[in-house]
Amino acid sequence: MPDQTACMISVIVIGAGVSGLTAARNLARAGVSVQILESRDRLGGRVWTDRRLGVPVELGASWLHDAAHNPLASLSTDNHLATTATNHADQTLFRDGTRLAPEQGKALIGRFYRQLSEMAAALPAGEDLSLAAALDRSQAAKEITASDRDAIRWGLSFSRLVEGADETDLSLRGLAADMEAPDQDRMVIGGFDSLIGQLATGLDIRLSHPVQAIRQNRETVSVRVGREWLSSRFAIVTLPLGVLRAGDVCFSPPLPDEQRAAATELGNGLLLKVAARFSVPFWATRSQALSAVGGVDPDFFYFLNGWAYQNVPLLQGFAGGHRARVLEGMSNRQVMEIFLKDLKDLLGQTPPPLQDAIVTRWGSDPWARGAYSYRRVGHDDRIHHQLAAAMGRLHFAGEHTSANHPATVAGAYRSGLRAAREVLARL
Repeated sequence: MPDQTACMISVIVIGAGVSGLTAARNLARAGVSVQILESRDRLGGRVWTDRRLGVPVELGASWLHDAAHNPLASLSTDNHLATTATNHADQTLFRDGTRLAPEQGKALIGRFYRQLSEMAAALPAGEDLSLAAALDRSQAAKEITASDRDAIRWGLSFSRLVEGADETDLSLRGLAADMEAPDQDRMVIGGFDSLIGQLATGLDIRLSHPVQAIRQNRETVSVRVGREWLSSRFAIVTLPLGVLRAGDVCFSPPLPDEQRAAATELGNGLLLKVAARFSVPFWATRSQALSAVGGVDPDFFYFLNGWAYQNVPLLQGFAGGHRARVLEGMSNRQVMEIFLKDLKDLLGQTPPPLQDAIVTRWGSDPWARGAYSYRRVGHDDRIHHQLAAAMGRLHFAGEHTSANHPATVAGAYRSGLRAAREVLARL
């Protein structure tokens, strides 16, 4: 073990995202000395609010899912964080540049949700299929109408955005569970960073402190940042799934085989966002979103409408799965050319000049290496428990360790509470 030169504290928390801040906050409230080490020069991890476009834009997490049962919903209310209910059926659908009647769009979206529920219910116990395979089986078993095909194509594209993954790898059971209560979500429009700031209040946080190695023995944990070793009695590790998989942080002794296998088996999704502000809302609809149906399947098929949410002429385009990975390999200029072309094809008109735009790149971000986890075909919830299992004096948190709420801010928050309880029980 390295020399213990730093003053011993009780707990080091690695990562100042929601799970790390929550764990540290609860430990500090219990009177435990705790220090957070964060690689970035900001708080929040994959929660990142940007205001360059004149309003809060969430470049990472954007929703409070299942708000009626989400512990962060009450925190957001207490902190006067503005949110708005999401109605996923409140979309304006376009086919080849022509706007569909509202009742047509709602019927098409509803048809996909019914198909998804029916396919999941028809699975024998213990069986799972990819979304693509399930749709193929469904189409082979009955005559498919043109409306059914439209609903299927729309659903495939939408599922890539929800999960950040491709339909050939997505668990049908997992996707159906994620979409079980879609209209109980609330979108954060007042700036998620205000909630992050509340969680961080009063905590000892060291920004720009990337951890390279974690060592432990029977009595202490030592964490290396640059040339410095920091020591504590316990550590809570909240590294994102993509960072764990990449092996960017050296563990000594190594992580157990079961934990490393679980990190590989769980899907690591990717979502790319483009937030673009225009001089006027030329799309002329107050629907919460705009999306494409039929025709060529574009990279950007879905656009969140800032004119509806925030009363500003702003659209956010989403690309998920392998399409997001391809786009991340391009320059911002190339991505914007594709974004504007897909928007033109959707609306049947050329967009006016942009005022400004932002492109996210979570896959190439060394402190994230992806957006959020997803359930692959044949998913077993024991994977999350394996990723959450303590190893000696190390405890683990993060959305990927949550079996009931993976890939969500609520899952990250709950995992931070769990990790804090585990450590408190040992102090």
